[in-house]
Amino acid sequence: MLRALCARGPKVVVLKLGEQGALLADGGEVTRIPAQRVTAVDASGAGDTFDGAFAACLVEGASPVEAARYAAVAAALTTTGHGAVRPIPERPAILKHLTTTQFQKSR
Repeated sequence: MLRALCARGPKVVVLKLGEQGALLADGGEVTRIPAQRVTAVDASGAGDTFDGAFAACLVEGASPVEAARYAAVAAALTTTGHGAVRPIPERPAILKHLTTTQFQKSR
């Protein structure tokens, strides 16, 4: 699916997979972005949090894979509280959790 979408023009495509993380296609390479393991109580807003965090990181100059890793952690942490806005994590919490996540490339 990612390759088919990239063939239509976008250079970067992210497929969010919920608690399974995400897949990132960037320049022909596909990278699996694992989800941060958390005790989820409410998934409201997780997708929007991922999208916003991903876009913000790209604007700040992060690579797509760095942005996707950051966004996956932000989205996961959002699910640990109730509601779509209140549980959105602050940058320090996201950065703390980023150091505990293992990343791998997938084909």
